[in-house]
Amino acid sequence: MIARYAPNQLVAVMTLAKDHQNIREAVAAALKTPNQEGWTALHVIAQYAPNHLEAVIALAKDHQNIREAVAVALKTPNQEGWTALHVIAQYAPNHLEAVMTLTEGHENIKEAVRVYTL
Repeated sequence: MIARYAPNQLVAVMTLAKDHQNIREAVAAALKTPNQEGWTALHVIAQYAPNHLEAVIALAKDHQNIREAVAVALKTPNQEGWTALHVIAQYAPNHLEAVMTLTEGHENIKEAVRVYTL
């Protein structure tokens, strides 16, 4: 919801998540949990607030639970069959390189990217 209706607040949420485990856990859950249409928070951020993907990626670099959530979301299809990786490629292609940096040493993300880029 924040990504869609108050995207400018995402940076504040990600900043709080750096230092507070309970907020990181909530962010991780939102990043990977699909709504009724199959959209995860990562799908929504990629489409409606793509400039804030950097904050998600930065958080994922430092926290395993966020990396795991990103890995799940990258391969979760919405009702139209679009994964978060597809949405990033379509609406935020300039962030694909940063997503790819997450694959270094993180097998779950590497697998998500490999499967959906074939």
